[in-house]
Amino acid sequence: MTRPINTPEEKIAGSELLSHLVAIGRSVTPIEREIPDRPDLCFLLDQFRVGCECVQVPPTRVFKYLHTRFKQLEKSDAAAVRIIWPQEQHFWIKEAIESKSKKIGAYKKNCDAEKVWLLIHDPLEQNMNLVRSENDEIMNLIKYSANRYSHGFDEVYFYSKFSGVTKIFPVSDAWASVNFNFSDGYPTCQWPFILTHLWPIKLTHLS
Repeated sequence: MTRPINTPEEKIAGSELLSHLVAIGRSVTPIEREIPDRPDLCFLLDQFRVGCECVQVPPTRVFKYLHTRFKQLEKSDAAAVRIIWPQEQHFWIKEAIESKSKKIGAYKKNCDAEKVWLLIHDPLEQNMNLVRSENDEIMNLIKYSANRYSHGFDEVYFYSKFSGVTKIFPVSDAWASVNFNFSDGYPTCQWPFILTHLWPIKLTHLS
């Protein structure tokens, strides 16, 4: 279904992408359209007309993994919480690209674009750094995923308010392969916490 307006996240991510391009010396002219959807953004970049679609990672279903509660402790002012932090950034990126790549033809047609980009962003309205893209190893994993799988996008970018705008495809420094460490329970890390009066948070070991 085509939406008449962009979501707040799409507006923020798109604005940050255009600002990034201007900051690195590119000539950018936004193109206004009656329905700014499919793709979410259309602009002239130097001599090319670009259509850019936005997509969020992680998928919404990942939020159910967070803040899994234990039963209440004996003390009324304390509760135990297991924080489950998914570490599947490469899968999220792959899934995001695959979900949009089948629509590249429509993006070109709707925007009369010569090139089609994808802008992947984290949940901008949530004050949670789920992707942790400011971590160099995780960003390398994101780039690996964007360059490992075949798709038709001319360029792919990632935006987070924690790490800014990063080009992730095509890039020359993408890893050729990865070796995963399963010792911490990949693909998730789990930390038990004790919450007392909700502040401060103390790291503990629960048996």
